[in-house]
Amino acid sequence: SAPPGCGKTQICIMLSALCSMPVDCGGQGLKVIYIDTEGAFSAHRLIEIAKSQDPAYYSSIKRTNDLASQVLVYKDLTCLSLNKRLQSLDELIASYNIGLVIVDSIASLIRKEYDVRTTRGAADR
Repeated sequence: SAPPGCGKTQICIMLSALCSMPVDCGGQGLKVIYIDTEGAFSAHRLIEIAKSQDPAYYSSIKRTNDLASQVLVYKDLTCLSLNKRLQSLDELIASYNIGLVIVDSIASLIRKEYDVRTTRGAADR
């Protein structure tokens, strides 16, 4: 866990772009599972990063849409839904050509649900 605003989500989106970009554009050509627990994923930012790597290739809307479809975004906003998703990862990975799994971020989800400053949060832990 790092302080808010230091770029954790940006690094996750950058890694997603680099993994999902085609090999001839410097990527791996693989799908990404991006588990978003804060609603912070930005497809627009993903495309910006890809365009910065290869502006000519990503000048086509079809190619940017193809890139975005390589990143499977799941919004899990509770510990229970995240746990269920993590339990089903083997099946997801086997069903798709997955090269990277990102959880952004476990720490914030735990903090949100189990706030250590409250009696209830401490008891639930």
